[in-house]
Amino acid sequence: MSQGSPYLSSLGLPAYLISLIWLAGPLSGAFVQPYIGIMSDRCQHPWGRRKPFIIFGTIATIICMLSLSWTADVNGFLFSRFGGDVEGRVAVVVRGMVAAAWIWALNVSIQPVQAGLRALIVDSCPPKQQVQASAYASCVTGIGSIFGYSSGFIPLPQVLPWLGNTQFKGLCVIASVALASTVAITCSIVDERKAALQADESRQGYGVITVFRQIFKRLRRMPTTIKRVCMVQFFAWMGWFPFLFYITTYIGDLYQAEALSHPNTTAPFQSPLSLRQSSVRYGALSMVFFATTALMANLFLPFFVSSPLPRTSTSTISPDTPQTEDEPSSPDFLNDENEQRPFLPSASPSEPLPASTLAIPWLTLHRSWTASHILSSLLLLSTALTHARIPSTILVALLGISWALTQWAPFAVINSEIARGSLGHPQITRSDEDDEAKNDLERVEQQAGTIMGLHNMAIAVPQIVAAVGSSALFWLLGRWGIVGGEAVGWVLRMGGVAMGGAAVLAYRINA
Repeated sequence: MSQGSPYLSSLGLPAYLISLIWLAGPLSGAFVQPYIGIMSDRCQHPWGRRKPFIIFGTIATIICMLSLSWTADVNGFLFSRFGGDVEGRVAVVVRGMVAAAWIWALNVSIQPVQAGLRALIVDSCPPKQQVQASAYASCVTGIGSIFGYSSGFIPLPQVLPWLGNTQFKGLCVIASVALASTVAITCSIVDERKAALQADESRQGYGVITVFRQIFKRLRRMPTTIKRVCMVQFFAWMGWFPFLFYITTYIGDLYQAEALSHPNTTAPFQSPLSLRQSSVRYGALSMVFFATTALMANLFLPFFVSSPLPRTSTSTISPDTPQTEDEPSSPDFLNDENEQRPFLPSASPSEPLPASTLAIPWLTLHRSWTASHILSSLLLLSTALTHARIPSTILVALLGISWALTQWAPFAVINSEIARGSLGHPQITRSDEDDEAKNDLERVEQQAGTIMGLHNMAIAVPQIVAAVGSSALFWLLGRWGIVGGEAVGWVLRMGGVAMGGAAVLAYRINA
């Protein structure tokens, strides 16, 4: 994502159009991923429920990535072949349209991969391991981010010319190989448990309208905890969207400004083209610091954070005990006995963790998540206090702490809720048989893809709002003569305000 905006700028697209092009991600996330989620919940393929979507989505993603990176070359070849002006107005417009089409296709094709992998974690891990699984997934994502951003900093055309003659081509080849290899390992190792469809689900159709009717029906039945998580995500991602898509442009512009004002110290004897390439690489370097900080936070914060969810007890439930929508009942065998258990691996799911003394009782997950939003808001607003390259890079690196919790906390809470079987299913009392309770849990687990898709809607919709708002703000600031990095800075600060709203909502989540 961080390399996408500079690449589109190199194709001649203005900032406000680039912002609209990035609507592809949130729009496809808002509509495609929930649809894929409920379809995978019903899938009865011999490979499993998630693997077919993951594999075919991976193939399509690789095709779109490589095609996007070669857009300028193919466009130039065709125009030169038929006698057109390669750098003319028509060629530039066509080039931008083709690139935008590939970006939209890329964002659609990657949705099955994202939805399938997240649901695979819920399907494969028991309730007591959901938090650890989410933390591990976040750590692996952090390692991949460091690898990707580091690759963006290395001058690939000089170091590995066989990957392509541009930086973006090399990055797309590396990303394609990494995606294909990791998906192959995951699908070959993970053994999905086949789940039979419930009678009511087997009678439901597969049409788009029917599927989305079921999606919104389940949206209304989500427990309060997950609904509040989705509200937090809505405001948080209004801040993360401009950061992830424009921060390399912002840091790169600061690098160029310093290079032009102090040419003998920052970037001596560089041509304008070389200076632009160096600025993009420095922007990628700042994201390496960001990803490294996020990985360190993912590795060490779980030692100190207490259990994310209050224990759901059914010891006093009887057939006559009234239940409320906000407090669904849960079978006894689903309850966690370690109420303040830190997020660390243990020898077995039921054993207490040896490092439990490190857990801080008052530092619950929702408080940590709240603090991370406050930190994000302050750091993004602090861009108004400095226009220097190094202090801004430090601000970016510190944002990695908040990003770590964003990648971990909401999924830990939601996965635990799903695995505990508290998604508005028929109420289980002490008089019910264990086999009935387990069958009900199986019904809940079958909805994992749908729930993760609904959560992704809470992430995607605010990105649509942020993309449209960013485009409008870029256009308005351009009318006032504010362009480049200065305009991006204002967009980042608006994201900081949204982060403040997320902090207020996160504080209301009980944990």
